[in-house]
Amino acid sequence: MKLKDLESTISYIQKSGRSLEVKRLNHLFYGGSVDDVLLELQKYQNDDGGFGHALEPDCWNPESSSIQSWTAITILRELNLESSHPMIMKLFEYLEASFNHQTNRWDLLHPHNNIYPHAPWWEYREVEPSFNPSASIAGFIIRHENPSSPLYKDAYTVYLDALDFIDNNEGPMEMHELRCLLDMANDLYETHQFDPDYLNMVQRLIIQIRIVIETDETKWFSTYSVKPSFMIKHHPSIGSDEFKDLMIKEFELALTNRNSEGFWPITWSWSHYPESFSKAKAMWSSIISYEYLSLMKQFKFIE
Repeated sequence: MKLKDLESTISYIQKSGRSLEVKRLNHLFYGGSVDDVLLELQKYQNDDGGFGHALEPDCWNPESSSIQSWTAITILRELNLESSHPMIMKLFEYLEASFNHQTNRWDLLHPHNNIYPHAPWWEYREVEPSFNPSASIAGFIIRHENPSSPLYKDAYTVYLDALDFIDNNEGPMEMHELRCLLDMANDLYETHQFDPDYLNMVQRLIIQIRIVIETDETKWFSTYSVKPSFMIKHHPSIGSDEFKDLMIKEFELALTNRNSEGFWPITWSWSHYPESFSKAKAMWSSIISYEYLSLMKQFKFIE
């Protein structure tokens, strides 16, 4: 497929997306610079180094939080920055200061979320510690941080806990937690690919992907379900060869499930804050559209 066949999707991002997604799109296809993307991403970074300001559009708390910082990390991974880049170093200052040593995780929910428009799942409340988003954050730290630093040691504690969790897990994992464990495993590949414990973890994660992916393809674009692309975020990556045929099938179905404007409507709602949610929907649709274009390019589905 040619890129011109997706002109309506590209046009939607350019007209309705945030400046951040527009710059990411330019970098992906049109020779835009990494610095242009970083200038937009920097607008979401606070003085303490963490990210906020609805970078993840379902929570509008401007203060730094783990989930917003994780969202920034997913973008930073695309850009392949040097570990010494100031944005990463500043982010690590926040992550070191915000690590919860009682739970050995970064807290999923920020106490001030309830003050601002947000989806129900980001409502501040007591929740059990999980690997969402801590495993993904830990992987990024282990990949980039000095092994002698306190932050690296905190992140490695999360990794060791994750190894134990995966080894003893029975049944399907929670979808968001699995996604974050996969992020971590991908970050650790270069340094841990010959470690037997790591290799065992990877095999177990691939089994989990197979378990949790929704087998009813009619639900992929009508409900909030686990599509292959929910787990496979890059190619090559863990599982991207094993599930390549499913990814291609999803791309083919995605093309027929766009709306008349060329984008994919989201399959969830907030139930509150209708005005803010209307804006969040547009943000999400441009993000989803960008992510599909990026994956299609990586899998050579489009030229």
